Amino acid sequence: MSSDNDKLVSVYAGIDAGFAHVLRNMLEDNGITARVTGDMLAHASLANIANVEVIVFESQEAQARKMIEDALDA
Repeated sequence: MSSDNDKLVSVYAGIDAGFAHVLRNMLEDNGITARVTGDMLAHASLANIANVEVIVFESQEAQARKMIEDALDA
């Protein structure tokens, strides 16, 4: 859970909106509040230049980065 002062930080950036949503789902399934931003551009005809990000609260950043790292290494 985050406090009112908790900032949002990016833990993934890329052009693959589908992969970003997979990461978001994985994080949320493990209790981390996550959102995907920029995915509407990726679904428009701007997919090759869209910057899709997964954002989380700063208080959950370390845990989210570790989970993403572990998932990418698997």
